[in-house]
Amino acid sequence: MSPIFTPDFATVDANIPTFEGRARVQITKRTPFHRTGRTDDQGNVSVNAGVQYNLELVGMFDEDGELQTDGFKGKTLSPYKVWLHTEGGWQFGKPFMMAACGFRRNQEAEANEKLFQANDWEMNGELDADAETFSLGSGWELLTGKVVDVTLKVKRTPSKADPDEVYENQEFTGWTPVEA
Repeated sequence: MSPIFTPDFATVDANIPTFEGRARVQITKRTPFHRTGRTDDQGNVSVNAGVQYNLELVGMFDEDGELQTDGFKGKTLSPYKVWLHTEGGWQFGKPFMMAACGFRRNQEAEANEKLFQANDWEMNGELDADAETFSLGSGWELLTGKVVDVTLKVKRTPSKADPDEVYENQEFTGWTPVEA
């Protein structure tokens, strides 16, 4: 019998690489997600939900502001998540969404009218079902395929189990639209 898959795990990284500096990224895919959160003192379980966007590097900007693509183009970044279960989550996701659709932060009133109020941003489904069964309003697809600039930082957090082991997580700040 022939093998169905013959993976070569030596060719991939054990971690998604992290980057620091100004970058240009392409939004490649969107997927709804949800998971059970913490239980409070009264036994109530919270549910966290949102839309995850996969990102690929187009390039990194050098000190002179020139976009360098060699060695960067096509590299996968940590996904970016727009959290929907709290207003705080909406506030963190809004600059990403605005920039991807061509709006700067100082154009919030215009983005509210032309982007957020003019499109369907709902997530529909049953919280006890798999997130893959959720449907997303048409607005969520607007970001897929877009290119946006972002400042990347690396957050280093010691492991609770082994303080000598440090986890690196990609942080995203300063989303701006790509100039036309």
